[in-house]
Amino acid sequence: MPAIRLFFVVVCGLCCCPALTWGREPLRLRNDRAELVISPEGGTITGFRLKGKPLNPLNWEVPDDFESQSETKPSPRGHFLCLDRWGAPSAAEGKRGMPFHGEAAVRAWQVTTPPEGTPAGVRTVMTVELPLAQLFVTREVTLEAGGVARVSETVTNRGPLGRLYNMVQHPTIAPPFLDEHTLVDSCATWGFCQDSPTADRDEGTWPRMRQPGGTQVVDLRHLEVEAQSGVKSDVTSFVFDEGVEWGWVTAAQPAQGLLLGYAWRTADYPWLNIWRFRDGMKRLARGLEFGTTGIHRPPAELLKQGGQRFGRPTFAYLEPDESVTRDFLMFLVEIPRDFAGVRTVDITPAGLRLQERREESPRTVDVSTSREALQGQRGS
Repeated sequence: MPAIRLFFVVVCGLCCCPALTWGREPLRLRNDRAELVISPEGGTITGFRLKGKPLNPLNWEVPDDFESQSETKPSPRGHFLCLDRWGAPSAAEGKRGMPFHGEAAVRAWQVTTPPEGTPAGVRTVMTVELPLAQLFVTREVTLEAGGVARVSETVTNRGPLGRLYNMVQHPTIAPPFLDEHTLVDSCATWGFCQDSPTADRDEGTWPRMRQPGGTQVVDLRHLEVEAQSGVKSDVTSFVFDEGVEWGWVTAAQPAQGLLLGYAWRTADYPWLNIWRFRDGMKRLARGLEFGTTGIHRPPAELLKQGGQRFGRPTFAYLEPDESVTRDFLMFLVEIPRDFAGVRTVDITPAGLRLQERREESPRTVDVSTSREALQGQRGS
């Protein structure tokens, strides 16, 4: 299914889902450094701001006119969770109510622990039941003092049999954070374009990728646009080199002095998927999607393709009553107005150190976080 069609499928799934009871106010985790906003309706992260600064990188939603939307209404927006799949259901699954990208973003999440102050930071716990997938999710979010949010999600198979599934984080940036100055960087390496035919997919090395059916090569650090080109949408998927423990992706907005970043263990999420959405000269959205798969197809097709690409799995598996926990960090920091992007993200005893992508005199940006955040938590 072409990427552009996801909007109509997702919106239909949201509007037709009978299990939703919408209207609750969003959760707000606040400290002296930042504010993180989470909607119980769909479990979406709809806001991440530094204190005293209005700019929110995660303001994307459908329809594009986000100012007219209520935070208490269902919509694919900001950062949402794709579970038990990334992409479309099969025709038969769709007839039985399975939404595009799975149920997690269209179900009402239960807040079991409202935001509370703890020694580690401001913490909340949420859960959601996915009746079609027969999965149960527990999410713990802690906003730490340094402007880092630590997210730990445990997925349990409550079905009677083992099952294939996928789990993809779908953070999406949009204007005004997204413009011609926004720079996306990552330690991902080899990848391919989803929109090429299966037998002839264009492959390349981050950040340069040849576009489907042609010779044009684009720099994925920028969202390039063309006048009179109409609405265009594409997804390119990447893996990380063997031995790389931590994957990361950053979106820097030097003109506005702000950087959004994510870091995670590649054992949890071995894929990074970059979505680009534009309409002529308008930059509409960029997805910085990291997860367990890089194949945007229903489960049966993943099996037909052998369950691997570039030596990385394209699905995960859970036995009955089995649980698995995956963690990630998200951070928001100020940067200089002439910042050239991120070359490396290193793990230090105090947190994360970002080195600038500059040949001469590169600067560093330190992001403090707890030892617990870097060690992560592991479920059985």
